[in-house]
Amino acid sequence: MARDFHESLEYVQELLPRPDLCPDLSQIGPVYAAPALDQCHRMSSPEELRWLVMDTLFVFNLSDLSDLLQRRYGLAETAFWRRVRTRLDCYASEHGMQDRHPAGNRP
Repeated sequence: MARDFHESLEYVQELLPRPDLCPDLSQIGPVYAAPALDQCHRMSSPEELRWLVMDTLFVFNLSDLSDLLQRRYGLAETAFWRRVRTRLDCYASEHGMQDRHPAGNRP
């Protein structure tokens, strides 16, 4: 289920705590020498990086997991997403992030 995270190296240059440790990816191949921002590994902003992580996590990983749990173990997809939402609500509350957490439609 973690397939979309195993090869990725996405970062925001300005947020690296030790930019000197950032590898020179152009040594891997010429395609990595000067890629456009947000197209390969270098993100233009924390928001772009957040979008990429959330897209990967929800669209691919958790969707695949919900499908597997329903088909293999009988856990209804709606119950799975309800649990995810509950955990996200708790996390937002625990970390004072309610203002960043959309109220949206709840299952």
